[in-house]
Amino acid sequence: MTTTDEIQFWLAIGTWILAAISVIALYITIKQNSITNYENSRAKILFYIDYIRATDKFFLTIKNFGNSLGKLNYIKITPNLDYKKIPSYKSKHRLLTDSKDIVLAPNQKISSWFSFRDYPDKLFDIEISYTSLNGNKSKTFIENYKIDLSFVNDVESLHRSYIDCEDTKLALIWIEHQLSEISERML
Repeated sequence: MTTTDEIQFWLAIGTWILAAISVIALYITIKQNSITNYENSRAKILFYIDYIRATDKFFLTIKNFGNSLGKLNYIKITPNLDYKKIPSYKSKHRLLTDSKDIVLAPNQKISSWFSFRDYPDKLFDIEISYTSLNGNKSKTFIENYKIDLSFVNDVESLHRSYIDCEDTKLALIWIEHQLSEISERML
C-alpha cells in the first residue's frame, strides 16, 4: 500500500466517522425539537385562587394555560375546602374543586366564588392531575404546589387609582380598565 492509498484510506475513515457523528447529532436535534414542540403545544391546566381587590372577592379558578385541549382528572386540596368552615354561610352547591373529567380548550377557564374572608385556612397544598389531549400523543401530568393566601392583606394594589389621573380622559380610561378586569373575571 502506497502513501497515497494510506491517506485516502484514512480520509475515507474520517469521512465515515464525521458522517456518523452528523447523523447522530441530527437525530438528537430532531428528538429535542420534537420534545420542545410537544411541550409548547400541550395543555397546562392549573388551579388557582384569584382575588379581585376591586370587589374584595375570591374565585376558585381552573384554567388551561396551554395550547391544546386538556382534561382535568382531579384536584386534591389539603386541607379540603368546605363551605361548612365559612361562618354563617349555607350552601348546597358542589365545590369547583370537586370537579373531574372536565375538558378545557386552550385559555378556557372556569371559576366560582368562594369566601375566604373569615375562612380559617390560608395555606393549601395542591395536587392537580390532567391529561393533555394533543392529537394522538395524550399524556397525563400531575402538578404539586402550594397556595398561600396570607399575603392578600399585605399587598398594595399595583393599579393606578382614579385619584392619580390628571384629567377626565385618564379617569375614564381607568374606569374602563377596572370594568374590563371585573367582567373578565366574571366570565
